[in-house]
Amino acid sequence: MRLPRANRTLVRAVAASGLALMVVALSGCGSSQTKTTAGGGAVALTVTSPSSGTVVSADNVTVRGTVTPGNAAVQIQGQAASVGNGVFVGNASIHNGTNTIDIIASARGYTPASTTITLTSQATASPAPSSGSSSPQSTAGASASPADLELASPPDRDYSILVPSNWSYHSEASSADENTDLWVGSNPQEKLQVIVSSCAACATNTDGGPDARAVGLPAGTVSSFDVNQSALGFQAYSAGDPYPDNGVIVVTNQGSTPTGYAQVDLWLPDSLHSAATRILNSFSLFEAVQ
Repeated sequence: MRLPRANRTLVRAVAASGLALMVVALSGCGSSQTKTTAGGGAVALTVTSPSSGTVVSADNVTVRGTVTPGNAAVQIQGQAASVGNGVFVGNASIHNGTNTIDIIASARGYTPASTTITLTSQATASPAPSSGSSSPQSTAGASASPADLELASPPDRDYSILVPSNWSYHSEASSADENTDLWVGSNPQEKLQVIVSSCAACATNTDGGPDARAVGLPAGTVSSFDVNQSALGFQAYSAGDPYPDNGVIVVTNQGSTPTGYAQVDLWLPDSLHSAATRILNSFSLFEAVQ
């Protein structure tokens, strides 16, 4: 899809106040906010242990807490926790250093809730790394800290996004109404995909207005977050893929009329949640306006 360059305005995925909330709902990106959608009240979610700020010396911890209603589903780092009579328990894998653990609770007819705890893991006998060593999760493709990100805007595309500087770009096969761009790290499981489609009907509700959910969420979606009718965030897991797919869907408009949509999918390990957050926050889309 190619939007006209005349009369364009730069549109972020959502307004500044909503952008943080979009990424909040993504389990790899951290949150202490509660999702707000229409419904009969919000799920009550409380983590009883461990306390945020705790220092541990282990590679996993047991997370416990309470939830109301008592049959709510709870996910810890995207994995289902055991829930009984309003009490949940589950395990969270952590790495050496600072870890942000995301907990999301949902129940039918209720507004989902999410919170985070931050833990610091310190190995009891950790030798100082040599100049040629790397941590178990550090690969050439997994070393993209926020400082390693650079702004990318593929030719003939109407968006820009931060991308790890050591990832390679590929223009994927596209249909008449859709363009797909892909960046892949040295670890091929770490990647960023941006789809821009001019299928207006794909992003339109029955009233003719914009509807990000009409586009459809990826298979394996475990959580999603409506920012407004034109934007949402999501997290999905696929069998055999070790990394979650954190992403956003944004409807493009000309005036109040939908013209298509853009979908960003980002696969990164949870240990790089800060980089994932910055990448998703950076997505900027040029839309045609009247």
